[in-house]
Amino acid sequence: MSELEQAAEMREEARQLLKQSNSNLEQSKRFSDLALTNQRRMLFAMSSLLPKPVVMNFELSSGDDVHQAEQVADAAEELRAQMKNREVFDIVHAINVLAMANTDVLHVMVQFSGHVNTIGVRAYPSSTKYEDDTPRQTLLDADLSLDFLNDEEILSELLAIESQLTELIIEAREAAETEEEVEA
Repeated sequence: MSELEQAAEMREEARQLLKQSNSNLEQSKRFSDLALTNQRRMLFAMSSLLPKPVVMNFELSSGDDVHQAEQVADAAEELRAQMKNREVFDIVHAINVLAMANTDVLHVMVQFSGHVNTIGVRAYPSSTKYEDDTPRQTLLDADLSLDFLNDEEILSELLAIESQLTELIIEAREAAETEEEVEA
């Protein structure tokens, strides 16, 4: 085989490799675009779980690192505040679910007073009569002001109320089951 034929063969192999490389590059670009799209969908879904969607715009410019750092810090603080609110909402929601799901053994009243930013939780036996003259046995009487506590104290207090309520429900269920066994 002559040198010219070898060069032509090598050139043809190089073209085939280049074609294959371009095909792989296109596939790689499509995969990258798909991954980016999926990542954006995931971020959108995650931000939808927050009380309000989070939109953060950062200006990228050279030489202004302090301004960029402040933007990131502000955005992180806003996100932290929203996540804290979400945790509070989740615990209050759990207390409401406990109240609604256990009316057969316990009467739980949950009240939010917006004008003073306070959550109140009261629990009474299910046999309670609510006439004016009838004395009531109060099993739980808790008021939590969200204005005067720090984030950790609010979460801790709400979790304590939820825990107390759960214990009361367990005790009331056990007492109801024991009463049913005695009657049977």
